[in-house]
Amino acid sequence: MDSILEKPSEVICTDILEMVDNKKVNIEIDENSKNSLYVFLTNTIYISTKKNNKKNKEEQNKSRLLVIAHECAHSIQPKFMQLLNFILSNIEMILFLILVGVRIFEKSSNNVLTITYISVLLLSILIRLYLEMNATINSVKIACKYLLINNSKKEDVILLQKYYKKELLKTLPLFITYLYFWKTIRFIVAIII
Repeated sequence: MDSILEKPSEVICTDILEMVDNKKVNIEIDENSKNSLYVFLTNTIYISTKKNNKKNKEEQNKSRLLVIAHECAHSIQPKFMQLLNFILSNIEMILFLILVGVRIFEKSSNNVLTITYISVLLLSILIRLYLEMNATINSVKIACKYLLINNSKKEDVILLQKYYKKELLKTLPLFITYLYFWKTIRFIVAIII
């Protein structure tokens, strides 16, 4: 498995995109970013080159494969859902600013605006959660299929699945907190003001 995972990130990403029959995605190596990500509007996967020095080389390679597979999974998700996520996230931000502005300048409570804001916020959270969980679940399937196509032993695939489960249990709460931190802060502010 190590020789397969020693490939450059861009090559692994290209291989996976071909494997999932999605050759139209642009790939860019981003040396300045801490995180890899897929940007739906430009149909581009940005791959971070930052390494976690707390992990040994084998763990870094497994983690890198899963992250790349995760971003490739985003690239094959329904574009309608991604567009809906983009629109709702932006509407939520605009509604929040309007709600704060109304509360500051009118000093009155506007229940319709508050309920509308909270509804859009919750819907945007649900859509984003669906997209992220879908990509997370599919990333391990994609990564395992990639290993099998590249003649890895079944034991290597099982080790990757165990590593995924261990890392997922460890990082999922942090991931969800990071993902929704600012939305939660805005929700609290909307309720308080």
